[in-house]
Amino acid sequence: MELFSGEVSLGRKYDVVVLAVPLQHSNIKFFMRSHFDTAVLAPMPLGGMVDTDTVDATDVKRHSASLPPSSASRKYTQVVTTVISNGDINGTYFNFTNAGDLPRSIYYSERARELDDGITTITQLTPDGVFKMFSCEKVPRERREHIFGPFHEVVYEKVWGGDHGGATPDFGGGGEASASTDFLLFDGGLGTKGHGDGPALYYVNSIEAAVSAVEIVAIGAKSVAKLVAQRAGLFESSTEHSEL
Repeated sequence: MELFSGEVSLGRKYDVVVLAVPLQHSNIKFFMRSHFDTAVLAPMPLGGMVDTDTVDATDVKRHSASLPPSSASRKYTQVVTTVISNGDINGTYFNFTNAGDLPRSIYYSERARELDDGITTITQLTPDGVFKMFSCEKVPRERREHIFGPFHEVVYEKVWGGDHGGATPDFGGGGEASASTDFLLFDGGLGTKGHGDGPALYYVNSIEAAVSAVEIVAIGAKSVAKLVAQRAGLFESSTEHSEL
């Protein structure tokens, strides 16, 4: 597998490439040489598919789909973390007559997020008025006063993602784009399921379309590392884990 910057080769070829960024934010185009004319570059079929010169184009073993997985169409959204001190949460704002009945964490529905400046979660951290709030946008002072009272203070505010394309997938009610893809995006060998002799492309973020957290990325990285080690013959995988 060879890497290019524009039309210029970076001068090296690789047996394994690991993609550790969401496909839609990678700014990378994936091509392979056509089996019918090696002078022609065709879109690389992504999704663990195997294409060989030994089968006819009408054979069921040949995959003609060359589009990225549906999860690559999932938009990403920024996340704003805000820590509030000296907050006195307004129970009536959430239709609670007794503020003592409020749960420790409040989770917003999609409709509620639209009405409350993109707030997704409010969690009480300590009994003395410290709260953590997640939102899609910075929450204006007026809205915060409705929720936490006029004497609250913002002690920490951090925007994640923003101009860099977003921090987490915008799940938007699920759908086809929430389906995970394989960790093995492309196998250029003559075998299947990561046991071929040709170059391979692995994808750390493959399951992020279904659920998003730092721990999920860590699980993806560990899984890809094991699959690459298995491909290199460093260990034998048990049957129940060979289909990762």
